[in-house]
Amino acid sequence: GVQTCALPISAYPEYSAAVGGLDAVGLDYAIGVAELTGRGLGPQFIWAYLEQVVFPAWPRVPFVVASPDAGNDRSIRALEKAGFTQRGEIPGPADHPERLCVLDRAHIFGDLGGPGRRTKIN
Repeated sequence: GVQTCALPISAYPEYSAAVGGLDAVGLDYAIGVAELTGRGLGPQFIWAYLEQVVFPAWPRVPFVVASPDAGNDRSIRALEKAGFTQRGEIPGPADHPERLCVLDRAHIFGDLGGPGRRTKIN
């Protein structure tokens, strides 16, 4: 199946520092069924999860970040198709580089309105 997880990155100080202290929710996912990979479904899975889980749980969070393995071109491309932009590499577990991908909700959806801490993307 498809496994997903989303949490505020502030819960992980080292990761938060690596992504520049953005007010963001971190997205992690895996498509574990071989028949579902390589078929262009990744962006659809990402958007469905954002729409049904992340945005209702964190309606004013300005950014969503994901950091797949730097060599995982398929995942990076799926994130780009879902509206994320690449922002460089960050250190991952065991010093294995990850590619930081950021979704700027205001850029995609306009002003979120209301209070919220919005910080610039480097």
